[in-house]
Formats: sequence, structure tokens, C-alpha cells
Amino acid sequence: TYTYISSFSDELARFEASNGKWGFIDRKNKVVIPALYDLATSFSEGMALVEKNGRKGFIDKKGINVLPLVNDEITFFSEGLAAARR
Repeated sequence: TYTYISSFSDELARFEASNGKWGFIDRKNKVVIPALYDLATSFSEGMALVEKNGRKGFIDKKGINVLPLVNDEITFFSEGLAAARR
């Protein structure tokens, strides 16, 4: 059950499950990335910023960690770049 569904960005929409975790669905309402994250932003440039257990990182549209969930401070991607501080 979803408590919130965002608009689509990069063909995926983020959703908040009833347990308060975030994941992503496609346009057919199929869960592409399960609701595992405490926070998730919309996809931009093929990546989404996610947070789990107080750690942030980036995932791709298959849910694979592009930047592992180890960074404390991360900014959004813009023109292919993001700032991160450990």
C-alpha cells in the first residue's frame, strides 16, 4: 500500500509505502526498486539520492548503488556532478 506517489521523473516515480520506506515504480505501477529507503529523491540524470540508516548515496534506475551509502553529506546531481563529503 502506498501513502504517497510522486510525479514521474526519468520514467520512474518514487513512492512511500505504509511502513514509511521509499521505493520506485514504473508507469505500469510495477515496483522497480523496493521500498527500502528512509528517504529517496526523484531520479535526475539516471540517478536518485537515497538515505538508509542515516547514510546517503546514489542508486541507478535498477536500484544498484552507484555511490555507496557511506557519505554523510551529498548534494544533488547537476550536469553530471555531485559534491560529497565523508
